[in-house]
Amino acid sequence: PLTTDIAILKGDLPGVLVHSSAIHGVEGYAGSAIQVALLQEGVLPPPEQRPTIVLVHAINPSGMKNYRRFNENNVDLNRNAIVNFEEFLSQRDPNIAQYDDFRFLTAPERNPTWWDRTLGFWWTVVPALYKYGYVTLKRVLVAGQYHHPQGIFYGGTQLETSLHQLLQFVLDEERNILAPLGKQEPVVWIDVHTGLGPFGMDTLQTEKHVSMEDMQQWFPTSYHRLTPANRATGAMDGYELSQGTLMS
Repeated sequence: PLTTDIAILKGDLPGVLVHSSAIHGVEGYAGSAIQVALLQEGVLPPPEQRPTIVLVHAINPSGMKNYRRFNENNVDLNRNAIVNFEEFLSQRDPNIAQYDDFRFLTAPERNPTWWDRTLGFWWTVVPALYKYGYVTLKRVLVAGQYHHPQGIFYGGTQLETSLHQLLQFVLDEERNILAPLGKQEPVVWIDVHTGLGPFGMDTLQTEKHVSMEDMQQWFPTSYHRLTPANRATGAMDGYELSQGTLMS
């Protein structure tokens, strides 16, 4: 069965650490490996020396099973985490990142031929890269679009089941995990992705203003540390129009 599994490892210290995997299905294998390693005997400190840890395994189980980024409805869940979809869609320009202008690249009308799948792809893409630039074409892809259900990076028109279930878990006060926490108790949520930055190196991105000193202390082996005030790498170029991410 295609399920999202959640493990709650109770700790005695204040706060909660949440670790989630596979919001982009195929990326879940890396996140799953980390979670399996954490569950191995002797890795974690005893409960009296750590906060509660919540492991969310495979937010997008269909994508993980089928080696796809998107879910069973062709929705990119990391563009789908939007609370008020109706208001969002009414305000967002469908062609905000020129998606429709580049449909000949991103979503051609006909099925691909052998030529399209091999040399023809480069025959089309290389001139476009030369004319418009890498960041422009990357933005077309990663910004997310909400009007072409068969296209790539489709964000959907309503909150998908996977995220709805996860939201219910977060808001469920009976579990006494996240919802009842006061502002004095920190919640740190790590959502694992792959493919950003140099191969084999950790790129840490946060949407909160965290000091470089804290980042260095908490994640000493990370290669890039990106905050809203520090975009010292080109890895995030083109993402400025993306909305509906899980961390939001």
